[in-house]
Amino acid sequence: MTTQHQPAGPDPDAVRTRDDLAKCLTTLHVYSGKRSYRDLERWVATQRAAGRDDLRLTRSSVSEALTGKRLPTREFVRTFIEACEVAPEEYARWTNAWARVADDVQRSRRKDPAVAAVPAATESGSTAPAPAVPSQAGPTAAAREPETAEPSAATREVVTVHGSVVAAPSGSAREVATAGPPGPPGPAREVATAGPPGVRDISRLMQWLSGADPRILAACPRDRPRFVGLGGTVLTTAALAAVSVVFTASVALGTSIWLALAIGLGWGLVIMNTDRWMVVISHRRDRLWQNLATVLPRLVISVLLGVTISTPLVLWFFNSEIESQLVWTQAEKQTSFVNQLRQEDGRYRQIPQLEKQVNDLQKVAYGPATTQDAVSRKMAAKTQLDQANQTLALLRAQLRQQEAAYAKASAADAGILARINALNQLTSSNPALASAYYVLTILLTLIDVLPVLVKFLMNIGPPTLYDRLVARADQDDAESMLSRPRASTA
Repeated sequence: MTTQHQPAGPDPDAVRTRDDLAKCLTTLHVYSGKRSYRDLERWVATQRAAGRDDLRLTRSSVSEALTGKRLPTREFVRTFIEACEVAPEEYARWTNAWARVADDVQRSRRKDPAVAAVPAATESGSTAPAPAVPSQAGPTAAAREPETAEPSAATREVVTVHGSVVAAPSGSAREVATAGPPGPPGPAREVATAGPPGVRDISRLMQWLSGADPRILAACPRDRPRFVGLGGTVLTTAALAAVSVVFTASVALGTSIWLALAIGLGWGLVIMNTDRWMVVISHRRDRLWQNLATVLPRLVISVLLGVTISTPLVLWFFNSEIESQLVWTQAEKQTSFVNQLRQEDGRYRQIPQLEKQVNDLQKVAYGPATTQDAVSRKMAAKTQLDQANQTLALLRAQLRQQEAAYAKASAADAGILARINALNQLTSSNPALASAYYVLTILLTLIDVLPVLVKFLMNIGPPTLYDRLVARADQDDAESMLSRPRASTA
């Protein structure tokens, strides 16, 4: 029989600062079952209707308290811990924790005039001076009870996500969203992070390419490397696509290098946007077959794109062998073309006969002549020799002209198809090169498919904290939209 281990509960005795209190309240909220803010508000309304006028809690006050945006009132803490079913004997520990935080906030206000100038706010949202409240932690721990206080942007460690509240551990690089009503994600702002600015910028770019919600991911530092890696695969695919098109445009099409770079950059952006779109729309499903059904169409598209991208890269890797094969193939084709002309064209079929005739006439025209008749034949042979040489020279010039035209056209035929044909000839006659070709093609295609494949593997794995928070944020958004009153139709 397996034992279900309950996660560790909150420890109010360890609370010293406002951020500690926000994280402790968030842990208590999760530990007690993560009731929605609307359910908490309904519970308080029910209790107040039964005569519990001391209970004070609203959805906005829960959001502000759990995010650390404002320090909650003592009444809120008592109401919240009772709603989360904390044992009555634990109430004193929580109120003492609140008193320590209130004392810490007051000390901070005295040290920082800018913080002291911020007025406290009541539950209803109006501003008022913070009343003095004795601390229950001891006779020397008296503190004023500020209703709310604006947190420092450099130390906030909790975030609000679509109306849901999650906690982000301190000391890690994170993005915290400004508080707002449930709805589409707003712009995230950076909180003081460690590491060089360039590294942070690259990390944010990778997270954006992965399609992750930065506000939720800020609360999940252990999930952040997964999405940075996923964004890296998207960027790698885009870079390979750009290099592929630059090679195709500059070498195969013969365009200038600057135009090839511009085309490659545009194509890389297209592939990056396409891969990011396929990653973003690949949502987690409950069952394996559902994840398979959603990933298969995207996988087919990725394979087609991968083959398209990898083909020019493979041609680039084997460029020297392909160039040698093209030269040999062009020379072979030119020889075949010349032989075909001499055999099929009636003009050029005369060349062998004319060459033999010229040879015979030269013997007669430049041979000895001892008789008058021989002298006459010699003179006639010279006349015929001149005519034969002119005809032979004309035919040879025409043949050379056609050979040059064919050689020029053949040399220009070095595009993608010609290179693919040359590579096919090489692989058919060279088993070692064929093995390298297939391994390289499969490797490059798998690299191009990686974004969709990695996202699929993430979806079929156990749900992480990020996945649970996304599901929770979606649920809160749905509840918020469904609870809105419908517009009356006149």
